[in-house]
Amino acid sequence: MRGFSDRQRGLAREGFTIIELLVVVAIIGVLIGLLAPALSAVKRRGLKSTELNSLKQIGYAWQLYANHNNDAALPGYLDAAVQEATQPGVQSGWDVNYEYPDKSIIPNTPANIPGPWPWRLLSYLDYNHSMIHGHLDEEGDPFAMQAEGQEIAEEPGFGYNGLYVGGYWTIVAGSGGDPVARPRYRFHDHEGVLDGRALTVPLAVSQVNRSSEMVMFCSSTKVTAGGNAFFSASKAPPDTAGWHLVTPPTVGTEVQWEPYQQDPLNAAAIPATASTFPDGVYIPYGRYTGVAALMYADGHTANEGYNALNDQRKWINSADVRNYTHQPAAGP
Repeated sequence: MRGFSDRQRGLAREGFTIIELLVVVAIIGVLIGLLAPALSAVKRRGLKSTELNSLKQIGYAWQLYANHNNDAALPGYLDAAVQEATQPGVQSGWDVNYEYPDKSIIPNTPANIPGPWPWRLLSYLDYNHSMIHGHLDEEGDPFAMQAEGQEIAEEPGFGYNGLYVGGYWTIVAGSGGDPVARPRYRFHDHEGVLDGRALTVPLAVSQVNRSSEMVMFCSSTKVTAGGNAFFSASKAPPDTAGWHLVTPPTVGTEVQWEPYQQDPLNAAAIPATASTFPDGVYIPYGRYTGVAALMYADGHTANEGYNALNDQRKWINSADVRNYTHQPAAGP
């Protein structure tokens, strides 16, 4: 029998050996390892762009609310009693209610679902669930949204600067010659510590002094106060729950958060003394890229880290210095 020709033997030797295949697989693995961070960064930037687009739409809705309510700034929070009708001689209320997509009235008890801002703006957003909960990658059927009404109300992806714009409203008991309990916004009787001027909380959009500098909405979350605790926006998962309010670095004279020295852009230090609200501290949160998404009063959006946001002038209408503080007015 004749053996293989030289040409046939050459063809037989052209196949890959096991070692050669392993080398090729290893090279492919290295290339994938090199490309993965770049692809991940591209994805994060895309998600950040989507987040900013949602925030811009919320900004349009915020302005529409003002247009339809005689320039009134969206209230930051309404407690259940404020929403009730007036009881003559006992309590003055606003007699307001808000609707689910099916036009049924949203109850304000036992859970005050219409208290936070989302259900007051969702009708202006055509009940677009992704504008509120896009960070959770949820589409949401508008007519099934009331099943998660409280979560939508309390944990949207964006917090409103509602302590200092629109007001955080509660019923305050009557005093002196006025026995009627009336709605009052938080800090209505405060003044600046440095110069004694009254604290101004804009209740109308036109009352905002520096519309291109004042934060209205900011990507946010709620964390627990505590000692040397810090929150790292660059390490927390993007689907971390949001919160409906967000606060400046200092509320009154109490520090809420400050840039963490080891990572001033992407991490915030949370002192144990932050006690504006007993359930936690409401801070900016930089989803996807470590920096927060913001919407300003003039409607423009931006991304900023904790260092840049550590400025009271971005949050408080009457603040004229970076470290502005306020407290109850002195007097009777």
